[in-house]
Amino acid sequence: MNKTYFLALLSLLLFINCRGANPPQHSLSNHTSAIDVALTEPSSSEPLISHEALMELLVEHPDSSFKTINRIFGQNNGLLISRNNYQFSYRIPSASFSKTLEDLAGIGKVKQRLINSRDVTNQVFNSQDRLSSLKKVKERYLNLLQQANSVSDMLSIEKELERISGEIEILESELKRLQSSIDHSIINVVLKQKKKAGIIGAIGKGIYSGVKWLFVRN
Repeated sequence: MNKTYFLALLSLLLFINCRGANPPQHSLSNHTSAIDVALTEPSSSEPLISHEALMELLVEHPDSSFKTINRIFGQNNGLLISRNNYQFSYRIPSASFSKTLEDLAGIGKVKQRLINSRDVTNQVFNSQDRLSSLKKVKERYLNLLQQANSVSDMLSIEKELERISGEIEILESELKRLQSSIDHSIINVVLKQKKKAGIIGAIGKGIYSGVKWLFVRN
């Protein structure tokens, strides 16, 4: 192969690869994914949401409440992923996210309930588009490698292939992580024991109950 022609092809591929770093935007409904990993297709009517929640509960007996919590998550196909005293983190199928929070609210008094819902539709779409572009560029480099007729040309192409392969690996890992955050939600539970009334508190509670009983009778 003429060396000038070969260098021209290599320069063209480098230019295409640089342009691929910022792929053009398309509407989500017209997007066709070229990814090998299984991903939920972005849709304008069904955004891709990642959920995480924090629920702080006041309970009488934290140990027995933990057993109840475990049972609730077990019934909803949840998995305990970390525990620190009475702080727990569970991974739960996103389809059971709302129901599980409702079930947990029945264990004790809800002191705090925070939900963080993050729309990752654009992030998934952009990563898919970028990955598709990189795979096309990689295929062109592989074809060009077969036509190389000098060691220096082969080394140059192999260097670019190594770089592109690394970017592809990172993107595929990121897409799998995003898909996992879409399919499964995280629920963090904090249990706090209700304070027991002291002697004065108990007396006051008894007086209040007695007065209330008298008023009810009258």
